[in-house]
Amino acid sequence: MNTEQNKSILEFTNPVLKRAIFQPNPKFDKKNSKNIKMNLKTSNSGIDTKLEYHSSDVVLTVTNISSDDSLSSNEDPFVLIVSMAARFRWPESTPKDVEESFVRTNAPSLLLSYIRPLVSNITGLSEFGIQNIPFIDFTNSIED
Repeated sequence: MNTEQNKSILEFTNPVLKRAIFQPNPKFDKKNSKNIKMNLKTSNSGIDTKLEYHSSDVVLTVTNISSDDSLSSNEDPFVLIVSMAARFRWPESTPKDVEESFVRTNAPSLLLSYIRPLVSNITGLSEFGIQNIPFIDFTNSIED
Protein backbone atom coordinates (compact mmCIF):
# COMPACT_ATOMS: atom_id res chain seq x y z
CA MET A 1 0.00 0.00 0.00
CA ASN A 2 1.32 3.42 -0.93
CA THR A 3 1.00 5.60 2.18
CA GLU A 4 1.19 8.82 0.17
CA GLN A 5 -1.71 7.85 -2.11
CA ASN A 6 -3.85 6.48 0.73
CA LYS A 7 -3.22 9.24 3.25
CA SER A 8 -6.23 10.32 5.29
CA ILE A 9 -7.54 13.87 5.04
CA LEU A 10 -7.44 13.96 8.85
CA GLU A 11 -4.14 15.36 10.15
CA PHE A 12 -2.95 15.82 13.73
CA THR A 13 -0.12 17.32 15.73
CA ASN A 14 2.09 15.08 17.82
CA PRO A 15 0.01 14.04 20.84
CA VAL A 16 1.17 15.63 24.09
CA LEU A 17 1.00 14.11 27.56
CA LYS A 18 -1.04 16.58 29.63
CA ARG A 19 -1.40 14.64 32.88
CA ALA A 20 0.00 11.40 34.32
CA ILE A 21 -0.74 10.37 37.89
CA PHE A 22 -0.20 6.99 39.50
CA GLN A 23 -0.61 6.79 43.26
CA PRO A 24 -0.77 3.43 45.07
CA ASN A 25 -3.30 3.24 47.87
CA PRO A 26 -1.45 2.14 51.05
CA LYS A 27 -4.79 1.41 52.76
CA PHE A 28 -6.02 -0.92 50.02
CA ASP A 29 -6.84 -4.41 51.31
CA LYS A 30 -5.76 -6.94 48.68
CA LYS A 31 -8.30 -9.41 50.06
CA ASN A 32 -11.03 -7.14 48.69
CA SER A 33 -9.52 -7.24 45.22
CA LYS A 34 -11.86 -6.44 42.37
CA ASN A 35 -11.64 -5.82 38.67
CA ILE A 36 -10.29 -2.37 38.00
CA LYS A 37 -12.64 -0.41 35.78
CA MET A 38 -11.24 2.35 33.59
CA ASN A 39 -13.29 5.43 32.71
CA LEU A 40 -12.72 7.47 29.56
CA LYS A 41 -13.57 11.13 29.14
CA THR A 42 -13.07 13.20 26.04
CA SER A 43 -13.35 16.92 25.50
CA ASN A 44 -12.74 19.17 22.54
CA SER A 45 -12.48 22.85 21.76
CA GLY A 46 -15.29 22.73 19.24
CA ILE A 47 -14.65 23.02 15.54
CA ASP A 48 -12.66 26.08 14.47
CA THR A 49 -13.80 27.05 10.96
CA LYS A 50 -11.83 30.29 10.51
CA LEU A 51 -9.13 28.97 8.16
CA GLU A 52 -9.00 26.82 5.03
CA TYR A 53 -8.54 23.86 7.34
CA HIS A 54 -11.05 23.22 10.09
CA SER A 55 -9.57 22.06 13.39
CA SER A 56 -10.32 20.97 16.94
CA ASP A 57 -8.16 20.45 20.03
CA VAL A 58 -9.09 17.09 21.55
CA VAL A 59 -8.16 15.73 24.99
CA LEU A 60 -8.71 12.13 26.11
CA THR A 61 -8.41 11.15 29.78
CA VAL A 62 -8.28 7.59 31.10
CA THR A 63 -8.77 7.10 34.82
CA ASN A 64 -9.90 4.45 37.27
CA ILE A 65 -11.76 6.96 39.45
CA SER A 66 -15.17 8.39 38.72
CA SER A 67 -14.53 11.85 40.20
CA ASP A 68 -11.99 13.81 42.22
CA ASP A 69 -14.14 13.02 45.29
CA SER A 70 -13.21 9.35 45.02
CA LEU A 71 -9.49 10.13 45.31
CA SER A 72 -9.71 9.47 49.04
CA SER A 73 -11.58 6.16 48.62
CA ASN A 74 -9.95 3.00 49.96
CA GLU A 75 -11.75 0.77 47.47
CA ASP A 76 -9.24 1.08 44.63
CA PRO A 77 -5.67 -0.27 44.75
CA PHE A 78 -4.35 2.88 43.09
CA VAL A 79 -5.33 6.14 41.46
CA LEU A 80 -4.48 6.38 37.78
CA ILE A 81 -5.10 9.42 35.57
CA VAL A 82 -3.56 9.82 32.11
CA SER A 83 -4.51 12.59 29.65
CA MET A 84 -3.24 13.12 26.11
CA ALA A 85 -4.10 15.98 23.74
CA ALA A 86 -3.61 16.84 20.07
CA ARG A 87 -4.92 19.28 17.49
CA PHE A 88 -6.74 17.63 14.61
CA ARG A 89 -7.40 19.31 11.27
CA TRP A 90 -9.10 18.54 7.96
CA PRO A 91 -10.04 20.42 4.77
CA GLU A 92 -12.90 22.90 4.99
CA SER A 93 -14.68 21.01 2.18
CA THR A 94 -15.25 18.06 4.54
CA PRO A 95 -18.97 17.39 5.15
CA LYS A 96 -20.24 18.36 8.65
CA ASP A 97 -21.18 14.78 9.59
CA VAL A 98 -17.67 13.61 8.71
CA GLU A 99 -16.18 16.45 10.80
CA GLU A 100 -18.26 15.34 13.78
CA SER A 101 -17.10 11.75 13.28
CA PHE A 102 -13.46 12.89 13.21
CA VAL A 103 -13.82 14.80 16.48
CA ARG A 104 -15.97 12.28 18.38
CA THR A 105 -14.62 8.96 17.05
CA ASN A 106 -11.33 9.12 15.16
CA ALA A 107 -9.54 11.65 17.39
CA PRO A 108 -10.20 9.88 20.73
CA SER A 109 -9.40 6.51 19.16
CA LEU A 110 -6.03 7.80 18.00
CA LEU A 111 -5.26 9.37 21.39
CA LEU A 112 -6.15 6.09 23.13
CA SER A 113 -3.51 4.34 21.03
CA TYR A 114 -0.94 6.62 22.71
CA ILE A 115 -2.41 6.19 26.22
CA ARG A 116 -2.76 2.39 26.11
CA PRO A 117 1.00 1.57 26.34
CA LEU A 118 1.52 4.22 29.05
CA VAL A 119 -1.14 2.60 31.25
CA SER A 120 0.31 -0.88 30.63
CA ASN A 121 3.84 0.25 31.45
CA ILE A 122 2.91 2.22 34.57
CA THR A 123 0.68 -0.47 36.05
CA GLY A 124 3.08 -3.24 35.00
CA LEU A 125 5.72 -1.73 37.25
CA SER A 126 3.35 -1.73 40.22
CA GLU A 127 2.50 -4.47 42.69
CA PHE A 128 -1.00 -4.68 41.19
CA GLY A 129 -0.07 -6.06 37.78
CA ILE A 130 -0.56 -4.88 34.23
CA GLN A 131 -3.83 -3.21 33.33
CA ASN A 132 -4.57 -3.47 29.62
CA ILE A 133 -7.15 -1.16 28.11
CA PRO A 134 -9.36 -3.06 25.65
CA PHE A 135 -10.44 -1.76 22.25
CA ILE A 136 -13.14 0.86 22.72
CA ASP A 137 -16.12 1.60 20.48
CA PHE A 138 -16.04 5.39 20.27
CA THR A 139 -19.20 5.53 18.18
CA ASN A 140 -21.03 5.78 21.52
CA SER A 141 -20.23 9.30 22.72
CA ILE A 142 -18.16 9.67 25.91
CA GLU A 143 -17.86 13.46 25.94
CA ASP A 144 -18.20 15.45 29.12
